Amino acid sequence: MKTLLISIFMVAFFPLFCMGEETVPEKTEAMEGTLVKLSKPSGRATHRLVLTVNGKEYLLALAGSSRRDLSLWEKRPVRAEGCKTWLPGVKVPYLEIRRIVPVSQMLPWRPSDK
Repeated sequence: MKTLLISIFMVAFFPLFCMGEETVPEKTEAMEGTLVKLSKPSGRATHRLVLTVNGKEYLLALAGSSRRDLSLWEKRPVRAEGCKTWLPGVKVPYLEIRRIVPVSQMLPWRPSDK
């Protein structure tokens, strides 16, 4: 009986112990553009990353960060690195920014260490 209870416990709760940042490697991606504040922040997204070509803005991604103050980078060309996520019903990805640098300072570019 004791063995059966331990087996049921392991099957039911073991996946909860294994989940975490260490078990799933995150792939970081980098995008270049200009950060523009959203008029109405939705969910985690507080800014949008746009690319300006011939005076027309093209939306690259929605962006946000729990670690960085993005208001310092508004209306400046930047290179943002972070975890890209596709949300259902949205045509552009969401980028959780972990590292951000001005485009003028991006060379030489080295991926950040985790």
